[in-house]
Amino acid sequence: MTRRDPGHLTVCDRCYRGTWYAEEGPCRRSRQQSCPTCHQGLDKYAPCGGTLRIIDPSDLAPGFTSAYQSEDRVRVRFSDGTELTGTIGKTMGWRPVYILMRTARSTGSIWTLSAKDRIVAVKRGRTYARTYFPIESTEATA
Repeated sequence: MTRRDPGHLTVCDRCYRGTWYAEEGPCRRSRQQSCPTCHQGLDKYAPCGGTLRIIDPSDLAPGFTSAYQSEDRVRVRFSDGTELTGTIGKTMGWRPVYILMRTARSTGSIWTLSAKDRIVAVKRGRTYARTYFPIESTEATA
């Protein structure tokens, strides 16, 4: 459990708030009602109406966990050969995935990370230090 990853067990499919309840069921939180014409918040609160879903971490690629927790800038090589730099983030929801956040002010990303992608360098000071060394073929040619 860290500042970036509070360790929620379930997440609501309507309000997307994480909870520590260990079972699925109705969301127990309330949300502020809004005016139907101007959508301004009122002083009335109503039950959320969503369903708590158990978080399934099966889509989180294990190779990006340490970079996500350390918040270091990294260079990632995608399965198609493209290399991009940024920090590793995580999507919200009941099936989270790691994403590559290109800038410090990013709030989302289209670059999702899978087990086929690799971290090839980590930023140390002003330069990127290589962390991935591809294995070259050692076959002797005749």
